[in-house]
Amino acid sequence: MQYLRNFATIATGRYDLAVSPSSHKRAALGCVIAAGLGLMAVIPSASALAPGQDGVRVEIALSGISDKAQAVVVDPNGDIVLAGFSGGNTRLARVMPNGAMDVLGFGQSGGIANYDLSVSRGDSLRALVRMSDGHYVGCGVYASAVTGDDFVVARFDRAGGLDTTFNTGAGYVVTPFSASSLVDQCNAVAVQADGMVVSAGFSIVSGHHHVALTRHTALGVPDALFGNGGKLDIDASGVGSELALASDMRFA
Repeated sequence: MQYLRNFATIATGRYDLAVSPSSHKRAALGCVIAAGLGLMAVIPSASALAPGQDGVRVEIALSGISDKAQAVVVDPNGDIVLAGFSGGNTRLARVMPNGAMDVLGFGQSGGIANYDLSVSRGDSLRALVRMSDGHYVGCGVYASAVTGDDFVVARFDRAGGLDTTFNTGAGYVVTPFSASSLVDQCNAVAVQADGMVVSAGFSIVSGHHHVALTRHTALGVPDALFGNGGKLDIDASGVGSELALASDMRFA
């Protein structure tokens, strides 16, 4: 990991790491909370770096208040897609292999996709995966007026637009776990071979952490055959932070 040896000095934290198909290129991201700085990617290429060189640092200035990139995926062509939040809104960004923003092919402006899903209450993505058809699925937190922080799962098309075939045109679906839980947080997401979306995180009930999971169909509808109406709350005093799917569609 010598390519990232100085990363800790330029960011207050690291949230995710992705490896490109070439395995010689890596993309790392972290959060920066400072005026004028935002989502960050470090894009090293073994073929382009001298020994000990750190690579290209890409800083994407957004709100200038609190911008965090919390998930990253690398497309087969080497494009890097970041997901997180800025100024309380869900944000995605796509950076091309040369470090330039994908201003023509992604988002509404400048290679950035911006969504105020919860309408001024706050939302963010904490995990992101790329589907085989080029779509992206993310999950995170959605601030609801009544039930507090809830799970949110969103699906995006290749250009970063909300996929209107998911959840009857909305492109995202919100899941509260219980009236007594005001803090539900999704940390991991995976897509099954049949297109169903599984997400994992936690729910805080009476001061205790429960492992929480949801499963939605490819159309964004809660899977009635999973848990209790598409969601599963496990009183295991734990936090779901990672998710892996087996070939038989079991997950851990």
